[in-house]
Amino acid sequence: MWLAVILGIVSFNAMLAIIHYTGPKTIVLTWIPGRVIILVLSLLNNDSLKDMIHYTWAASIIPVIFLVIFHIASSRMDNSGGLPRFGKASKEWLCTWVISVCFMIFAIVIIGFFRNDMLYLISGIVATLLNIVNVLHAPHHIEQHNIHFTWTYIISTNIVVFGVLFGIHELIYTGEIIWAGVLSNVPLLAMALIAGASCHNSDKAIRSIRQHIYMLAFQTWPNMAVLAVLWLTYELNTVIQIVVSLSALIVVMGIQYIVIKPKL
Repeated sequence: MWLAVILGIVSFNAMLAIIHYTGPKTIVLTWIPGRVIILVLSLLNNDSLKDMIHYTWAASIIPVIFLVIFHIASSRMDNSGGLPRFGKASKEWLCTWVISVCFMIFAIVIIGFFRNDMLYLISGIVATLLNIVNVLHAPHHIEQHNIHFTWTYIISTNIVVFGVLFGIHELIYTGEIIWAGVLSNVPLLAMALIAGASCHNSDKAIRSIRQHIYMLAFQTWPNMAVLAVLWLTYELNTVIQIVVSLSALIVVMGIQYIVIKPKL
């Protein structure tokens, strides 16, 4: 267990460092739904695969909700003339964080307790459509907004990541696979990137957050494409499932890249 937690923390920090030094454009690499692919390959020909597909599809609404709350908040601030001055700016971001975390907790509780395939299906469909909000007001060009790695930022983000990863593995150890799967959809990287931007009380923070939201939103649709194909082809041959789902992934990522390429 400890090895998995440590590897998770190392990979998380490595991705943050890469994005810091190479810029937000590197977020494109996170469009590959590596976690879903690993879970599927590890559960092939396992009775748990069907349940995993269903609750992972439903839990996709968790990161979407997080981004939507910040998109709405940043748009409201932008339309009202930017961030308020002095301490009120911090209060604006704090309020947004509280609302977004509360909505994520609500989604986690609903999906975890009400284990119903129809609820799962509706939740995933809502996530797929709601994510359109996050690509509205797209930036004209992706700007270089580096994250400033203060010690407070590094320690805080790593504490949160450790807590979530430790919780996931404890749930797996106790046999709560569904709760572990739902919790694994908490958008740790998105939270870290937006935390880094919202620490600054300037209008540049608004632009940076909206840019991060735009780039991170494109993680959702490749993930949903793979899960949708796996759900629809579950009764078919394993080889067919893998080929069709990977084909759907490549097509969706290709379309997204064509859309975003002029902004890179």
